[in-house]
Parts: sequence; structure tokens; C-alpha cells
Amino acid sequence: MKRYFFHVLENGQLIVDEEGLELPDLDAARHEATESARYILSEAIRGGKHDAPDAFVIADEGRANPGHHPVGNTSAALVER
Repeated sequence: MKRYFFHVLENGQLIVDEEGLELPDLDAARHEATESARYILSEAIRGGKHDAPDAFVIADEGRANPGHHPVGNTSAALVER
């Protein structure tokens, strides 16, 4: 398994995930980003908040950024960099 990090892009600032998660592959990391985005958005709606992070930036163990996953569009494909 490989460790993936889910940094949060919010208002132009990157909030770094120092812990990450061990997942089998990039597809599993994309799935995790989608589920996390759905959870964050649902919590924001329930709490009456109008702000949510812009995206998850997924990085692998080598800290390479295979792309980012927009939070506001949980069905969007991962944008490769």
C-alpha cells in the first residue's frame, strides 16, 4: 500500500495533511477525496455555512501531486498535473 496525503486548498492557501492515509492506489485516493468532499459539503450545508474548501490536492508518498479534486463538484474527475 502507498500513503496518500489530502492537502486542502482553501482561499488560495494550501493546508498540508501531515498524516495521510495508506491506500492501495490512486483510484482509492480519488474515491477517498470524493467521499471526504461530500462529507465536508453536507456538514457545511447542515451548519448553515457558506464556505467550504476549494479542493483536495492529492499527493503521494514522494509528495508528488498527481492532481487535485474540486470539493464543490464531487463528481468531477481528478485533474492531472
